[in-house]
Amino acid sequence: MNKKFFLIPLMVSLLFSCGEATNTSNQVTTSEEDESKVDVIILAGQSNAEGNTFYQYLPIDVKTKYEQGFDNVLINYKLTGYSTNNSNNQFIDVTLGQANRLDRFGPEVGMAEKIQEKNFAKPTYIIKFASGGTNLANQWASPSSGLTGSVYNDFEAFVMEAISVLLDQDLTPSIKAFCWMQGESDSDGSKSLIYEKMEEYFINDVNDLLSDYIDEQGMTFIDAGISNGKYPAGNNVWEYYERINHAKKNNQAKDPEHRIYIETNDYNLTTNQEPTYSIDYYHYDAESMVKLGHLFADAILDNNLLY
Repeated sequence: MNKKFFLIPLMVSLLFSCGEATNTSNQVTTSEEDESKVDVIILAGQSNAEGNTFYQYLPIDVKTKYEQGFDNVLINYKLTGYSTNNSNNQFIDVTLGQANRLDRFGPEVGMAEKIQEKNFAKPTYIIKFASGGTNLANQWASPSSGLTGSVYNDFEAFVMEAISVLLDQDLTPSIKAFCWMQGESDSDGSKSLIYEKMEEYFINDVNDLLSDYIDEQGMTFIDAGISNGKYPAGNNVWEYYERINHAKKNNQAKDPEHRIYIETNDYNLTTNQEPTYSIDYYHYDAESMVKLGHLFADAILDNNLLY
């Protein structure tokens, strides 16, 4: 009898010991995953995501600061269409010139400035893919639309390559935000009418594409409205910009927990001042491009998407 009573507490003791060993193993695994996890932001769209803004028009002190770069915000970028500028599938410090041409810049600079100010313990990684003059109706069309566009295919291939770079460095990418600056090339009569539907397909498809690298918090889709700029004669640069922006707002309302719409036109962003020798009405002026980047960063930081 004494032996039987002895075996019961011994077995209980062994069970607890096994449980403790298993828990310890799980804790180590979780700790290793947390240590390797890095925050990732996707930046995509057409020419105002690409960056066609001349940095020579920035104030000298601001330009000097940006030229030094941001060592805690790294970018891997590829541009197609009118530009072939890229970072050779490497993550490098965000700085000026990572745009359509080496004398220009895009939203990544303003984003990096704001994010760097937070002094996060680990670098933030931006994956940027943009193609100037491209539309969502055809070129960016995602699989659920029934027509997968060539630009979408290129976007998918590059983003997965960039993620592989992080994995090869034993990092665990956690995609927190998708910043979308696109819609100008859809602002004519026919394409603007289907923008809401095409963007909804796109949002759902990129979530599916990136699902292995999105944690339980989810990925936030941050959608910037297109410019309401006008030509000197008073007609709209982007004919049906209101229709495009209305579509973006409608899509945001479908999932407000994971979607943010930025009404860029509430912030007086301009497109009618630079370059001074021949105004480019299609693209944001220098200080406005910085502001666009700040708006993306504010949407990310104000919602505590980065750690």
